[in-house]
Amino acid sequence: MHSGDIPAAAQRQEAKMGRSAIRQSNHESTHRHPLAPLRPRICGGSRVPFIASWPGVTPKGAVSKDMVSFADPLATFVELAGAKLPEGMKFDSRSLAPQLRGEKGTPREWVYVQLNAKWFVREPGFKMNEAAELFEMSDAPFVEKLIAAAEDTEASKAARQRLTAILAAILAELNPAAGKRDDAPGAKPGAQRRKKRQAAQ
Repeated sequence: MHSGDIPAAAQRQEAKMGRSAIRQSNHESTHRHPLAPLRPRICGGSRVPFIASWPGVTPKGAVSKDMVSFADPLATFVELAGAKLPEGMKFDSRSLAPQLRGEKGTPREWVYVQLNAKWFVREPGFKMNEAAELFEMSDAPFVEKLIAAAEDTEASKAARQRLTAILAAILAELNPAAGKRDDAPGAKPGAQRRKKRQAAQ
């Protein structure tokens, strides 16, 4: 099913079952898609749709450009349930409940994405990766324009400063380079791991 088919399929299912639903994929598709040759997985699987259907509450046909993290459904469902997140713990989650009701809410200024030994922090117009390279993202996902510091505009210079500070704060708490990698010595690629699990079932 192409992404364009999902809203119609979701509406049919909700009409049949009489319930609300939220759907989000965990990676962008690069296979069996007419644009696949033009869409390499350059975004680390982060450019995927977040689709919500809440009849009578979520405005029909509304489209938002707000950035969403996989961490956000936690705070969203907690708020919708009238509960509170536990105290004494740090959460990266941000509630999307206002946006689901058609309100402005408090959209994220940036998101952090990691895939194996690669990571980046992304805001709507720019992203910065683990090598401190800055990319202009107005034509993403088809083009990510690398911007050298010597070629900075006022906008890219300001973005470079913001994203450098954000990455520094993230790396002060996390150690993404120490994470498990599929290409590490002795590691089994994803396909091999799946075959091994299937054989054991």
